[in-house]
Amino acid sequence: MSEALLFVYGTLRAGFAGPMAQRLRREARLLGRARTAGLLYRIADYPGLVPGGAAWVVGDLFALPDPATTLGWIDIYEECAPGFPEPREYRRSRIMVDGPGGPACAWTYVYARDAAGLAPIASGDFLSLQGASGAGKSTLLHLLGGLDEPSAGEVFAGDQSLFGMGAARLAKWRNREVGFVFQAYHLLPEFDALENVIIPARIAHTSVAIAERRGRELLERVGLAKRMNHLPTELSGGEQQRVALARALINQPRILFADEPTGNLDSKTGGEVLDLLCELQQEAKLTMIIATHDDRVAARAHATLRLADGLIA
Repeated sequence: MSEALLFVYGTLRAGFAGPMAQRLRREARLLGRARTAGLLYRIADYPGLVPGGAAWVVGDLFALPDPATTLGWIDIYEECAPGFPEPREYRRSRIMVDGPGGPACAWTYVYARDAAGLAPIASGDFLSLQGASGAGKSTLLHLLGGLDEPSAGEVFAGDQSLFGMGAARLAKWRNREVGFVFQAYHLLPEFDALENVIIPARIAHTSVAIAERRGRELLERVGLAKRMNHLPTELSGGEQQRVALARALINQPRILFADEPTGNLDSKTGGEVLDLLCELQQEAKLTMIIATHDDRVAARAHATLRLADGLIA
């Protein structure tokens, strides 16, 4: 008999430091990121999942060694256990998820009341950062992505201070929550395209079989089905950037940071990479932040933030 699975979103996710999230991590085994068809709505200070539709809700998938115990206390936490007054806000329900090992059936907690009049929680924003060289675009991206530590102030992801996490948790957050695409590609020259793409998945302890399956799917999606076994030196600049994009998406991040992703490419190739970025961002409902000099990129963004001398202009 297969293990019971639990799909969580909101404050029970693996990246949160609250006591309930910590208890879940102690009792259950994190399998990785997963997604399900549905929408999140804002219920006071918490999200509520309404399943179905064309949009995706991203969360974490856990295997439950002792499902009766774990689901029992979460039922109480979500106030849907027997004895709580009706009508209850949440109910435990089985849904289909797209998980690390493919489609699976999992328990989750869905919003049990009428969602009419509630505000959906938006995902998939696309923000461009513009400014002259030296304005601070790359520095801001590196701060937001946890690559550089600020000399003053704090950087928050949700309710968590990035640099209050500690080095190990911050490294795990970067690996699982964000993807990076750089102007210079940063591919390892001794590894072929597929091997480069799966590096973040292997760092996240994803099995070789699952990592390679995901990597092949992504390389096919970015148009490199016949170039998977080529070294970076055997690929054009546009092909290398496509490999870098597939690598950034291998762990199904929530946020994609791109630093001048078309800067080293000619106009035609840059336009093709931009089209691909926008398509993948929409498909995955990613939040995407791009630092760019390219007005074509800024024109495709939902909003533009202009920087000058390290300040928002």
